[in-house]
Amino acid sequence: MINGLQPLLGEGIYGYYIFPRRAIMKAMPQYVWSGKEKEPRAGKAAKTQQQQVAVLIDSLTASSGEMVAISFKGRSNAKFFGQPSAGYTTGNGTYKLSDGAYLFLATGYMADKNRNTYLPNIAPDVVVEYSPAGAQDKTIEAAKKWLLEAK
Repeated sequence: MINGLQPLLGEGIYGYYIFPRRAIMKAMPQYVWSGKEKEPRAGKAAKTQQQQVAVLIDSLTASSGEMVAISFKGRSNAKFFGQPSAGYTTGNGTYKLSDGAYLFLATGYMADKNRNTYLPNIAPDVVVEYSPAGAQDKTIEAAKKWLLEAK
């Protein structure tokens, strides 16, 4: 999902997984990488692109969707609209059990490119009421208004 957004995100670090109880690696950077170089540019935050980006979130924005949203945090050209996210901004640890099964536990959490965390969830910049089914979506309308004003 993230690499598909490279034209908007730029190339470089867009966020981190933070594992506070891990002694060796506490912050694991996540990259957007074009593949033009042999390896991602370690330690370099992705440059902010010029396009205005409206990020729509609500309680159904969860887990990997929250990481996608967080990748736009800390950018002057991005604004979040809607309701708070689901609150699954976690990184999982994998543990193999004696019977061969695997157990996945939330052992860390996500942070943006500036290492700001979003616990318990991501709050929008502009809170918009839910629209009833069949009605015009107020979140889309608020985002559209902001994008048109920014031109």
